Amino acid sequence: MVLERLGNTAGAGAIVALAENHADMKAGDYGLLCAFGAGYSIGGALLRML
Repeated sequence: MVLERLGNTAGAGAIVALAENHADMKAGDYGLLCAFGAGYSIGGALLRML
């Protein structure tokens, strides 16, 4: 888990997790990337491996 190893990576946490886990995905697999920030800011993206 990113938080346990690297601490609070703030906005980069979702990208760090994706970079560390993309090798487990094969072509056609889907992944959901979600993040939240200060206040009420949130974001999400459905990703498909090529």
